Amino acid sequence: MDLEKFYQAIRNELRLTNYLAHQDGDAVNVGETFTVRFQLWNDASAALGPHLAQIVFTNLRLTVRGTEFATPLQNGEPVEVATFSFSDSHLPGEESTTVDVEFQAVKNMGGLEDLLAREEVAVVTLEADLDLAQYFRVRMVRAVHEEISP
Repeated sequence: MDLEKFYQAIRNELRLTNYLAHQDGDAVNVGETFTVRFQLWNDASAALGPHLAQIVFTNLRLTVRGTEFATPLQNGEPVEVATFSFSDSHLPGEESTTVDVEFQAVKNMGGLEDLLAREEVAVVTLEADLDLAQYFRVRMVRAVHEEISP
């Protein structure tokens, strides 16, 4: 397997989802704050067998860039770009972690488009380090037999 395919295979183990976790009232209105929860999943197997590599990610961070429709808040202040750490420092296989990001609604899309689509509120970049020590840890299991006399 070449390095590019290896990188793609490891990257494909990460899955990022998001949903609206908090808003004021029934809808997000211009000028109001709202919270988006990002959930990061490590879809790799838990690697319980001794012959399987363990895919564990560390240093999990999400860089959030605002758009014309919303801006992220950091310490309650609007910023163009902010980086947030996830709630867990490492992410083993078959587990997930979250981070909540607060936004301020800046403007509405308006027009007919507003009826057909939702506003793009952010562009995010996910970064995580592969725990190489875990991945390359060599494991071997074998039974040991000795004669035991009565």
